[in-house]
Amino acid sequence: MKTFFKFAVFVTLGGLCSCQSMNRAAKPKPAAPSAFLSHPKEMKEDPKRSPFLLNWTNPSREIAEAAKRRTEIWIAPVSLEFLRPISKKVSKIESDEASQKVAAKKLAETMRSTFMEAFKKSPHPHYQLVQKPSKKSVTLKLALIELNPNSISAGTFRTAVNVVSVPGLDNLLGRPLKSNIAIEGKLLDTLSEQSLYEFSDNEESKSSLFFTFNDFTRYGQANEAIREWASQFEELTRTPNDHRVKESSAFVFLPW
Repeated sequence: MKTFFKFAVFVTLGGLCSCQSMNRAAKPKPAAPSAFLSHPKEMKEDPKRSPFLLNWTNPSREIAEAAKRRTEIWIAPVSLEFLRPISKKVSKIESDEASQKVAAKKLAETMRSTFMEAFKKSPHPHYQLVQKPSKKSVTLKLALIELNPNSISAGTFRTAVNVVSVPGLDNLLGRPLKSNIAIEGKLLDTLSEQSLYEFSDNEESKSSLFFTFNDFTRYGQANEAIREWASQFEELTRTPNDHRVKESSAFVFLPW
């Protein structure tokens, strides 16, 4: 009976969080902009269109029209130039800067290949993926700016909070114990090198019904966030301006 009650509560919470505004309330704040972005002060939320926390779109009609004629996309290697040191105390207990840098390099490669795969597998991509930039392409540049790894002990504590109380309570009690990954992106017109669109997003460990395997690997949540970002960005590029791309959930129902 207790398990059923917990499940019912969590389903209710999940239903509430299907509302975009409620879901965003459970998610982390945007990471501070880095020097990677060209228009950091002009970025803002766009919940009716974008799943990302902050966005900027070039207001120039001329540039927008030129961009419409581009049919290809080249995805550049992910930048680690702006990656910040581990900032969460709990992450520092079980990880260090050296291991973070090694992991960041692997995740940067994973990020690029995952974004590429999103365009390869899309049934109706707006842009065809190419292996090098051309006059017909746009260029996607990505930067990994924050990476705080999971702490296994913190994941155990957060799991215990959800098991013995109301699922999702760890959002209030355990946020400092969550891992996070933050990225920034710029879509450029390859020919003119003008920035067309910029975004940033920050994802942290999700709240679960009982537990999630991602809490017990150093970068499980980071890999999940990368997959979600790639799918969301590809959808943004092929859908009209009045289409809302669904943001990722702050909650997870299944352990994997």
